Amino acid sequence: LVVEDEAILAENLILRLHKLGYETLPYVSTGMQALDILSSNLVDLVLMDIRIKGELDGIDTALAMADKYPVPVVYLTSLTDEPTISRAKKTGAYGFIAKNSNLINLYTTIEMAIHRNRMEIQIKEKEELLSVTLKSISDAVVGSTLDGTIISWNKGAEDIFGYKLSEILGKNLSILTPSSLPNEM
Repeated sequence: LVVEDEAILAENLILRLHKLGYETLPYVSTGMQALDILSSNLVDLVLMDIRIKGELDGIDTALAMADKYPVPVVYLTSLTDEPTISRAKKTGAYGFIAKNSNLINLYTTIEMAIHRNRMEIQIKEKEELLSVTLKSISDAVVGSTLDGTIISWNKGAEDIFGYKLSEILGKNLSILTPSSLPNEM
């Protein structure tokens, strides 16, 4: 999906995307139109101009998309000032590309964004599977940092050690060492 309020730039970009083998929806020129399109279409990537018409600029649109539509966003911009970059970082954007970038830059940026998104989806699925697995086993599973700070604690650990997660989180593993065996960890 291309979100660009300058028709000539949007049409040129879509032609270039087609030349690279990508399918596109018709471009939209406002954030509200983008949100509307996303509500009824599966989209792999949004190429978003930062400065667009309407009440939402590109960054505000990306923020509004984040919870409802977890689609990667690559910003199209000629803006590289610090305040804009700082605002855009908060959206978790998958990249920035100049509006008139050459085909190689456009292609590599899109491919890397799509690849990163797929990897993040796989990681999230594996984390969810691991979380369900850890919750369902009765053995104690305790996660800690290298210095021994407890960062995770399953139901088995609660049952065996008698501490709830809220009581033990952030404490040192040494709290679990019996006083009769001070050198045992």
